[in-house]
Amino acid sequence: MGIEIRSLSAEDSHAHNILMNHAFGKGRVVEAPAADATPEAKKDTYGVFDNGKIQAALSVAPFIAHWGSNRTLSMGGIAGVATFASARGRGYAEALLKKSLEVQRDSGQTISALNPFSWKFYARHGWEWVGKRYHVKLPLRELPTFPGGKDVVPVTQDNVKELLEPVCTRFARNYRGVFTSETRRWDSTLDHSDGRTTHVYQYPGDGSYLLWRYNDNDGNGEVREFIANSPEGFRALLGLLHYFAPQCEYATLTLPADTPLWNLFYHWNVDTNARPVFMGRVVDFAAALREIDVPPSVGEGNVTVSVWDEQAVWNSGVWRVTVADGKATASLIVGEASPDVQLDIRALSQAFWGTPSLAEIRTAGQITVSDENAYALLSRLLPAFPVFTLDFF
Repeated sequence: MGIEIRSLSAEDSHAHNILMNHAFGKGRVVEAPAADATPEAKKDTYGVFDNGKIQAALSVAPFIAHWGSNRTLSMGGIAGVATFASARGRGYAEALLKKSLEVQRDSGQTISALNPFSWKFYARHGWEWVGKRYHVKLPLRELPTFPGGKDVVPVTQDNVKELLEPVCTRFARNYRGVFTSETRRWDSTLDHSDGRTTHVYQYPGDGSYLLWRYNDNDGNGEVREFIANSPEGFRALLGLLHYFAPQCEYATLTLPADTPLWNLFYHWNVDTNARPVFMGRVVDFAAALREIDVPPSVGEGNVTVSVWDEQAVWNSGVWRVTVADGKATASLIVGEASPDVQLDIRALSQAFWGTPSLAEIRTAGQITVSDENAYALLSRLLPAFPVFTLDFF
């Protein structure tokens, strides 16, 4: 039969579960399904089969990502990339990634993201780090009793998701990469896992909220989400955290790079780690460019851009990018052309997502510019923008 790459059928479910447990579950035993059980279909999952036996697999989760303001883009989330140890080193994962790019392009998913097991591995296939976020450990006793902290109330009714959705959506429109409410994984966000309760607290003034959980291993707390849409809401949520100090010495939380935290509170015992949001990629350059908003401040004109993309060859070539009538289009140039800007898909992906900016990428020596006016147009078309997400996938 040889090597075959295909989507998984329901009959592949048990073998796929064994592979997932081998890769992520430390080899836990997977019981065979009962004879009368209906196999679970593995939607959006693809496998490499050698003589009919699965050796590697990958899933493409469909998301819709906010892209600032009211714009959204269709995104493929790469997850569950796994290969049996005995089958590694044979290019199976690489073949699946290439397959995933074709699947995403055909599905209209113009961008892609993933959380890597190896940054170098995925960088070789065109994904690159995008966005910055802060993982913060706050000393709760040191937090001031901000006004509004006493006004924050617990949310106990059943329609928690419906209460939080509009607040989250308002917050998400400030970033690129936060999934729309329809594609967010609310169940895992709000669930009571590991024998611990996820507590929801909300500031009535503007709906700002946080999700609180007690750790069971160190006596501290975890803020699963901290969503504030106003300075008053941000201060109120910080004020609430102060009141957990009798039970917890510290609380950890994740904040976007533009957080106002340090304008409101700082202390020697605040531990801060800056990390990328995830790895992002442009799947289809021409299609993605057509979908973005082009404000009047960008102006009109042309820039010739040379792109190199070994994995998604449809992106490779010299493109004439035209900005006119509030739209941006890209067409491949046939024949000889002198590009104004040259870059590979990794640098292009970062510039398209918005963090790091095109200027930062240029400072790092990752693009070549031969026409400054054309480069300036491209910089306005692909401006710096904060990237963030709330889900792990």
